[in-house]
Amino acid sequence: MFYEHFHQLGKLWKNRNLRVSEMGIGYFWFFGGTVMLMTIQMAKEISGGGDDFSSVGAVLMAWMSGGTVLGGILASVICRRHIRMNVSVAGGVLMAASCAALAAVSMASPVFNALLMAAGISAALFLVPLNAFFQDRADNDKRGDMIAAGNLVDCALGLLAVGFQYAMMLVIPPSWQFVVMGILSLFMAWAVFRFSRAASGSR
Repeated sequence: MFYEHFHQLGKLWKNRNLRVSEMGIGYFWFFGGTVMLMTIQMAKEISGGGDDFSSVGAVLMAWMSGGTVLGGILASVICRRHIRMNVSVAGGVLMAASCAALAAVSMASPVFNALLMAAGISAALFLVPLNAFFQDRADNDKRGDMIAAGNLVDCALGLLAVGFQYAMMLVIPPSWQFVVMGILSLFMAWAVFRFSRAASGSR
């Protein structure tokens, strides 16, 4: 079973449509994991390491998670009749813009919480069309295998997020970490834009 999982991944990687869309899906989990870990660091700084550290962290995570739920609902409504890859592109751009704004706003400001929610909304807008495209383009008889392979990529990028955020924490403050995530998100939006234009003419 362990070997078969990587065999499935090899099949996924040979299909450009599935490979590129899965890279976008995996980035969502990387982005979400990194920012969620950043909220722990931010909670320590906001609370000064006091007794309310856990409650501050829970509030920050709730804003981010709540935004993701709302964004998922919004993206599902927009894409209910047709997979709209431009929604993913817009989501990626908004992720970058949210991160830029988060880098410039005080963590203690109520606006910061609203921007965390905006980051969650935009991340979900980025994810939903890519996820729908991935499942639509997978062959019917291999869809389960491709989803399993995609889950392997998602888990790997989730693990990478732990090490990536830890490395950033050692050298730069949260504000600059948001700058890094904004640059990565803008790059992913550009990659999805180019991919969507190429994929629109093929099935």
